[in-house]
Amino acid sequence: MRLASFWMRKTMHEESASQRILIYAAICGATGVAIGAIGSHFLPEHLARQGLSPDLVAKRVGQFDIGARYQLIHAVALLALSAMHIGKPVIRRWIGRLFLLGTAVFSGSLYAIAIANVSKFGLITPLGGLTWIIAWSGLLWIAFEGRSKEKRFHQIRGRTP
Repeated sequence: MRLASFWMRKTMHEESASQRILIYAAICGATGVAIGAIGSHFLPEHLARQGLSPDLVAKRVGQFDIGARYQLIHAVALLALSAMHIGKPVIRRWIGRLFLLGTAVFSGSLYAIAIANVSKFGLITPLGGLTWIIAWSGLLWIAFEGRSKEKRFHQIRGRTP
């Protein structure tokens, strides 16, 4: 009975982590599509009305597009993370949070640069990229940790992977 109770708690904890990360993915993906559409349909005219040169308008629209593209890439990363069942749920949840934080800082600062035409927002953009690097490194750590456990399991059973 204790084993069944432990297994049920573990399964519920796993599902809770996956569900939360899936929610992150859905929010990140939906807002990425909406923001991308706004950027492509309304941003060029908005910037042109501010009197920016065509070259600067193109640069700002390009920066906005990079923000939307990276947001959507990380929405897919969150979706994949939600489907993972290796690694501790608490670690996966933290990786998901780091992907979200990186998106808010990296993509958000690029959106702010483009909309407000204030280059100083670019000072924080690399912090978002660094946050993503830490999150991706966390995934790498989970992968190596899972491989190490699998190797130990096979060694205990007298088999080689």
